[in-house]
Amino acid sequence: RTIIISASSSMIKTIKGITDEDITDEPVFADIINDISQTITDAIFVAHNVEFDYYFLQHEFAREQLPFLASSLCTVKLARTIYPTLPRHNLETIINTFNIPYEKRHRALDDAKALYHLYTKMQKEIDHEILLTAMRRHTKHPQMHLPKK
Repeated sequence: RTIIISASSSMIKTIKGITDEDITDEPVFADIINDISQTITDAIFVAHNVEFDYYFLQHEFAREQLPFLASSLCTVKLARTIYPTLPRHNLETIINTFNIPYEKRHRALDDAKALYHLYTKMQKEIDHEILLTAMRRHTKHPQMHLPKK
């Protein structure tokens, strides 16, 4: 399923290479926000440069007058910690360096599959405690900020 976030749809279309025909029959964000909310409850939102994706989701939730408060893990920061000698830590470098299978760049499912392959590689090669410590270090847990009375 392709979700175009309306606040920046032209930019996202350019980055992702998505055409209007690709999204003709796809739902708008408001139609699936409850599904997303249920999916992320008690989960960690993982992405390469997670702040970028987190901002867009937070913005879309705000448009629906709902908070977006998922815990998040940035795999760029995790890769920098685990593989500090890589020349770059962008997803393309990681894919090429570790021969991770990949079909289309900047597609959510393909990006997620690449991150899964990266994680399984880390699990096999990195001491469990070192990996766990790095993951904890780079996981952010949001807090609900209540308005002052």
